[in-house]
Formats: sequence, C-alpha cells, structure tokens
Amino acid sequence: MRFGYRDLTRLLRLQRQRIRDRWSEFLGDKPPPAKPSGPEIETTEITPELLESHGMQGFFEVWQRACASRGKTMPMRGDIDIVELGTYIGELSLLEVIDGGADFRYRVLSEGAAVLLGKDHTGKLLSETDRDAERRERLTQRYRRVVATRVPWYSRTPAIPEMPVLYTARLALPLSEDGEQVSMILMARKSGPRRPLP
Repeated sequence: MRFGYRDLTRLLRLQRQRIRDRWSEFLGDKPPPAKPSGPEIETTEITPELLESHGMQGFFEVWQRACASRGKTMPMRGDIDIVELGTYIGELSLLEVIDGGADFRYRVLSEGAAVLLGKDHTGKLLSETDRDAERRERLTQRYRRVVATRVPWYSRTPAIPEMPVLYTARLALPLSEDGEQVSMILMARKSGPRRPLP
C-alpha cells in the first residue's frame, strides 16, 4: 500500500478520536512528561540526536528508505509506504508546491496542528489562511527553502502565544515527481512542552 492523498485522509479520519484523546490528556490537569527545551533552530543539518529529541527519527528513516529505493535524492509521493507512517499520521501535513513556490496548498493539514490552531486549513492555499502577514511570510520562506535546496529542513520555533504549548518542531521533507523539482513537501510536526498556566 502506497502513500496517497486518499490514504492519508482516510487514516486521519480513523485516528481522529485517538488524536483528540491524546490532546485532551496533553491539555488536561495532569501535564505530560516534559519534552526537551532549548533555543530556536532552523537547519538542514539533520542529526539522529536532533530528531530523536522530538521523536522524528523514524519518520526521517521512512523518507531515506524511499530515496534509496528510487536511487534519487528525493522520492515520489508514491514511494512512501503509508504503513510505515502509521505512528506519525496524526502529525503529518502534505503541501503541494504551486508555481515553483509562489504559493503552497495544504493538501492535508495534520490533525495535531488543526487541534492547536482551532481550525483546519486542508485544501487552502497558504496565502488564503487567516494567519497574520508576518507569520504567513515566515512559513512561506521556510517552505521555499525546501523547494530551493531540495533537502530536508528542520525547524524548532516558539509557538504563537495563543497556543497552549511553548515550541513547535517541524521536519519538512521534499517529494518530487520528476526527480528534479520539488512538487510536494511532507512534514511532521511535534509540539510541547505545555505552556505554564498564568
């Protein structure tokens, strides 16, 4: 079974309750185990230590295996085995690159992100979302770096004040249908630790 838009959408629906239950526990009275804290990071230097600190090593290895099986530096969307992504499904987003990076469409916004944001941007262009202009520009530039460099990009940035968490870590992986140009970005996202109550 290979990775596709319908597959991801179906699995997101099936796991919706599990994700909601997990976030209810996360935001409830009993705080979850603390995740590593630290400075803001934006890098293409992907190390196991960096990924393991946010539980993304397995996600990255799925992408690496897909690259190796194709003999390319970027796999096609269909090269990704959806079964291997099972534990990450609720935290995965899929973005379509529009006109070489002029804009990006959320083919799927992760369930975890939708819960934190309080809205689901699936199907929308990044330019159509109601984020403030500064944040939208930061996201646009981050995705454009993936398109320009054609390599994975890791970021760990402070969450917006409205979110109940302090940081969001993202691993953005390029996908290519022709092996040359980035056509989609597959992204995993992890957030935490919980923001202290005032």
